[in-house]
Amino acid sequence: MEQKSYWDEIGGELGGAIPIDFDNPSIKIALQKLEKLEQNRPWTYPESATWESESIKVLESINKLIQ
Repeated sequence: MEQKSYWDEIGGELGGAIPIDFDNPSIKIALQKLEKLEQNRPWTYPESATWESESIKVLESINKLIQ
């Protein structure tokens, strides 16, 4: 997930994303963040993190692209 993006904001809220600076990537930092994430990962997720809630947005976006 790219830093400073919509998904960075959502991932930060949910605690389930690892932001990566694609202009200056660091595998060491990404692995450290992954390890920390695995230690603190929640076992349940809010509704906003489910396919059921996001599928409508995805399908609306696809529909706009093909019209």
